[in-house]
Amino acid sequence: MVLRVTGKDAERVRQILRSGTIAYHYHRYWWAGFEAGETELGEALARFPDADPAREFHAEECSAVVFESGGVGAREIVRIERGAASQTRWFRPRSLWDAVLAPTFATAPRYGDYSYEWSADVFQRDLTEEEADDLEAEAAKLAPRALRKMLGGLTAARCALFICPRKNLERSSKSG
Repeated sequence: MVLRVTGKDAERVRQILRSGTIAYHYHRYWWAGFEAGETELGEALARFPDADPAREFHAEECSAVVFESGGVGAREIVRIERGAASQTRWFRPRSLWDAVLAPTFATAPRYGDYSYEWSADVFQRDLTEEEADDLEAEAAKLAPRALRKMLGGLTAARCALFICPRKNLERSSKSG
């Protein structure tokens, strides 16, 4: 939880551990604060993944796509999960997931960062107004009924974040 707020910034982690409080998802958590030693904290942080800008985007590794508005105060418009968007409607050969990933074939997303919030690498692709309009039109045709209402604001999307969990981390955490 602390890394989701601070990232791997050792000094910020140390400050939160010392203060004994953190606000996360509209809740405040607290404990008896303590000093974290340099060595112990370094060892603890080393267990968590680092950003890897050399990673390439592979659509088959993507588990979700988050669409955000543009600008300085970018906000999340909608998050589309692969499982929910992969269903095809009757007599439609394409799924919503196919439509969401289609722009990545023209221009591959660039590496953004590693997200401790999502436990995944995040790739980014800016969207033009025309691409967002096209995506909303495709969503209206292809989305399962349960998703249609939440996809209405896609025309305001100016950035797509592709969430790609690292498979080797999933395996190691299950075996350990």
